[in-house]
Amino acid sequence: MRKNFALFLVALVALTLVVAAYGCGGSKPAENTGAEGTATEQTQAPADTGMGGMHDSTAAMPADTTKK
Repeated sequence: MRKNFALFLVALVALTLVVAAYGCGGSKPAENTGAEGTATEQTQAPADTGMGGMHDSTAAMPADTTKK
């Protein structure tokens, strides 16, 4: 019983790894070298990630107003 359970767990982990590898190695879009391919790439706006605002470590931080 323990041996069957261990084999089942190994098979489950292997299947999980296969699915993960298949998902990460998805097909990449074909690169267009023609004039029409570059025109469409230039006119498309970047996708909005919905994060909004400026998230940069160089952004100005408010002054510390606490007394020491």
